[in-house]
Amino acid sequence: MTRKNDDHTASTVAVFGGGALLAWLLLRDGGRATSSPPPAASAAPAPCRVRIRERTIELNGVPSDLPTTIDACRAAGVATLTAAGDAIVGVIAQTGRALHQAGVRVDTSPELRRYVDDAIAAV
Repeated sequence: MTRKNDDHTASTVAVFGGGALLAWLLLRDGGRATSSPPPAASAAPAPCRVRIRERTIELNGVPSDLPTTIDACRAAGVATLTAAGDAIVGVIAQTGRALHQAGVRVDTSPELRRYVDDAIAAV
């Protein structure tokens, strides 16, 4: 059945309500419909990863020498020192001591920490 006195109240409310919702969404954050991510803070360099295998030093997975490793880790400020099972203890100690003397913070496991600390104390 149709009503003869249909004044379109429901349609009017829906249109104005939808418009008000849209205006609120667009204007709630200074005109942005979605919030943008906060500005990125200046990221510090990632710590360099130093791994000892036998007598070889790997810097971030690539074979390296000690001076190159020291320079890269000095720029990062932090080195994560790990060793394979076949690593030479003297190479671990020498590398850890050199990093420490260059002002690099050396993060390592408790097992390796002993060798690094002994090498630092021996200087």
